[in-house]
Amino acid sequence: MKKWIMLFLSFDTDRSGKMSSYELRIALKAAGMNLDNKLLQLVGLRFADENYDIDFDDYLTCIVRLENMFRAFQAVDEFKRGRVRMNMMQFLMLSMNV
Repeated sequence: MKKWIMLFLSFDTDRSGKMSSYELRIALKAAGMNLDNKLLQLVGLRFADENYDIDFDDYLTCIVRLENMFRAFQAVDEFKRGRVRMNMMQFLMLSMNV
């Protein structure tokens, strides 16, 4: 948790208590989460406000959720190729972080 707080503070460059979508992109990349533009847009739609800013609480929710999703995927990616094959039940369990 401390790591994510320090990341927020270092990338909230204007010290507004919020991150712009641009600042979030850089912070996620620094955290090792290389997301493509389409996924970054979805993250923005889900977590940003009407000005495309993300406050600290939404940032933490976002980054913790992404971290959990990365870990869950890596756990089932047995050949470490960035691809997995799963049935519907496995997908649902993975999606729910079960």
